[in-house]
Amino acid sequence: MHPSTAFTQTTQATIATLCQQLTQATGQSVTADYGSTDCGLFEDVLLSLDCHPDTGHPVPLVTILADSGGYVVLGGTGDPVLSGVSLVHAAQAARFTAMRSYGSMG
Repeated sequence: MHPSTAFTQTTQATIATLCQQLTQATGQSVTADYGSTDCGLFEDVLLSLDCHPDTGHPVPLVTILADSGGYVVLGGTGDPVLSGVSLVHAAQAARFTAMRSYGSMG
């Protein structure tokens, strides 16, 4: 994890709680990887399943981008889910999206 300016300590605590909730719900370890988009314009956090139950490889579940207009939630394949929302709504959408991604693995 690199130092983040867009994701404050409070935001990171919310993301950590979300990872714990997803870990409990899936029975698999879910971790947060902070970074930035390829273009470098936005900071993001990728929530991933550490180990796919069948392949043993990490699996991206959901990404949350920090934007000047709020937060953006992207599915595991980069598909847009929600844009310009508060952290609370982004976390709710991320939880739902991650569980849907996990459910489609089986």
